[in-house]
Amino acid sequence: MNKTTNNYVNKAQLGFSLIELMIAMVISSIVIGGVFSIFIKTKDSQRYSTAVSRTQESSRFSLDYLKQDIRMIGYRGCISFDDPTVTVNVKVMPAGFNTANNELIGYEVIANSFNDPMYANASNIKDIIKVGTDAFSIGRMASLTNAMAENFTPNNANIKIESSPDPKISQGEIIFISDCSSADIFKVTNSPSVKENTQSINIVHAGNGNKTPKLAKIYQLDASISKYQSRLYFIGDTTRTNDRGEIIFALYQATNTYNAAAPTFVVEELIEGVENMQLLYGEVLANNNVSYRTATQVSDMSEVISIQIGLLISSRDNVRQTSDDKTYQLPGQAIAPSAAGKSTSNSQHQRDKRLRRVVTSTIQIRNRQL
Repeated sequence: MNKTTNNYVNKAQLGFSLIELMIAMVISSIVIGGVFSIFIKTKDSQRYSTAVSRTQESSRFSLDYLKQDIRMIGYRGCISFDDPTVTVNVKVMPAGFNTANNELIGYEVIANSFNDPMYANASNIKDIIKVGTDAFSIGRMASLTNAMAENFTPNNANIKIESSPDPKISQGEIIFISDCSSADIFKVTNSPSVKENTQSINIVHAGNGNKTPKLAKIYQLDASISKYQSRLYFIGDTTRTNDRGEIIFALYQATNTYNAAAPTFVVEELIEGVENMQLLYGEVLANNNVSYRTATQVSDMSEVISIQIGLLISSRDNVRQTSDDKTYQLPGQAIAPSAAGKSTSNSQHQRDKRLRRVVTSTIQIRNRQL
C-alpha cells in the first residue's frame, strides 16, 4: 500500500517533459511575436496618420496665411476703384524704399546667397534661405490702422490720433495716411506720447525729417493711419533635423517696418515642413490677356493681378515604406527625386521616406482687380 502511494506521488512531481516545454515555448513565441507585430504595425500606422494630419495642417495654414497677405498687396487703408495719389514727403527715404516697386517683388533664389541689395546686411535671411526656391516680398500699409482724433489745418505739422495705437508708433518710423483718394507717406519726427488732458496721441511730421511739414491735403476723421511695411516670404533652413539627421525646412516671414536708415528685418518661422515654394505671376499684357510668368520673365510687376503659388510640404519623420521616387509638379517647376539621395538643385527633392504633398492656388490681388 505504501509502495503504490509513493509511486503515485513521484509521478505527480515529475513536471513537464522537454518536448512539452519546447511546444509551450514555440506557442508563446508565436503569440508574443503576433502581439509585437500588431504593436509595430499599429505604431507605424499611428505615425503615418500623424504625418498625414500634420502635412494637411501645414498645407492649409501656409496657403491661408499667404492668401491673406497676397490679396492685400498695395493696401492703402481701403479698397477703391482708383488707386489713391501717393505723395512721398520723407526727405531721405530708407534704403530700398520705393512705394511703387515695393508693392510686389519676386525672387528666384538661384545663387549661393541672396544677393538682392535690399538684404545685403540681413544675415538672418541670407544664412538660411534655401537655394532653388522662389521668394516674394509685399509692400503695403499695415492692416492695423489708427483713427484720427481730430481734424488738422494745412499749416499744422501735427496729427492727433486715438490713444493706444497698436502696433505702437515710434520716432523715425515711416507712416502712411490715406483716405482712399489721396495718401501721404511721412516720417515721424517726435516721440509720440499722450497729450495732456486728452486721450489722443500727437504725431509730428516736421521739416527736419520731411520735405515739408505740410501734407498734400487736409485729411478728415475718416482717414486711416498706419505704419508702412514690407514682408518677405521665403523657404529657409530651420537648423533642426529629424531623427535621421535630415534637414527640416520651413516657411519664413521677414518684416521690415522702415524704422531705421538701413533695413532691419524681424524674421519669424511660420510653419514647419514647407520645403519648396514656386510662383508664377499673372501679368496683364498690352492686349489685355493675362500671361503667367516667372519672376525673371515679368516685365512690369505693377501689372501683375494674380499669383499662382505652389508649396511642397513634407512630414518631419520618415513614415513611408519605400523611398520617395515621385516627381512633384509645382507652378513652372517639376521637383524630381535626387539621384544621389540628397537634394542638389532646384528641380530635386531628397530621396528619403518622408511623406510629401503638393498644394497649389491662384490668388487674385484685390487692389488690382477693380
